[in-house]
Amino acid sequence: MVESTRSWLFTWAETRRCKGLKVAILGAGMTGLLAAKALAEHDIEFTLYDKNPNEGVSSSQGLHYLHDNCNLPLKPQIVHNYIIGCKDGEHPHEQYSRKLGTPLNNSLVELPAFSMVYNFQEAYKILLHLMKGNIQRCNFEADMLKYFLEKFDLVISTLPLPVVYPEATCKFVEVQAVRGRPRGIPKLPGANQVVYNIEENTNWYRYSRVFGVEWTEVKQGGEFILKKVVDSNFEPPDDRVILLGRWGQWNRKFLAHQAYYKILRRIEKYGF
Repeated sequence: MVESTRSWLFTWAETRRCKGLKVAILGAGMTGLLAAKALAEHDIEFTLYDKNPNEGVSSSQGLHYLHDNCNLPLKPQIVHNYIIGCKDGEHPHEQYSRKLGTPLNNSLVELPAFSMVYNFQEAYKILLHLMKGNIQRCNFEADMLKYFLEKFDLVISTLPLPVVYPEATCKFVEVQAVRGRPRGIPKLPGANQVVYNIEENTNWYRYSRVFGVEWTEVKQGGEFILKKVVDSNFEPPDDRVILLGRWGQWNRKFLAHQAYYKILRRIEKYGF
């Protein structure tokens, strides 16, 4: 009982200390909105800045879904994962690596049979409605960071890393994709699914259908180019800048929902 009381008092004291802070969030896409939600839950003052505050990343190309509801009223959905075109006596990730010329440590290493996901577009609409009064239009340029650090106690950036820090080494790879379903794909169970085709003589290698949106990634002949980050170990020189998001951190493994929990942990453990 005593330990529980101490823990509560510590959290209360840290939250009280946080309430005097002013935080700027650069980018009002999903990552920025989820960071804002964490701040709002602790009554921390914040302002979001975005060049297209009514659009954000929800309007960009590609497949978007959340891996956690972040305490939003969203219903979970199952995405089934399949692998076709396997050869006997060989691990799928080895065959996939050879087909695409990528490292062995790829998506097919310990691929789960299914994943639980949440509707990205629905979450985005809820968050945008909640945060609309805290969003200001701003076309950010790198030399503006000094201004934000003078005006705010902390800056959370979800913008692409080279936009904020041009000196950062940021590499990416381009993959080709088409909208829709590839020809000849077998019918597999599940309304939501991701199918990996590792047969080496077939052009397409990943088909995704999630919440009615279909994309197929191909080796050649794509209609669209999708960019994927190659991880960077860049750290901001000012510890008052927090980088969040796959593009903000330039970290391909960073998922949008992690922004919400990362800010919550920081507030609850360190007082931000």
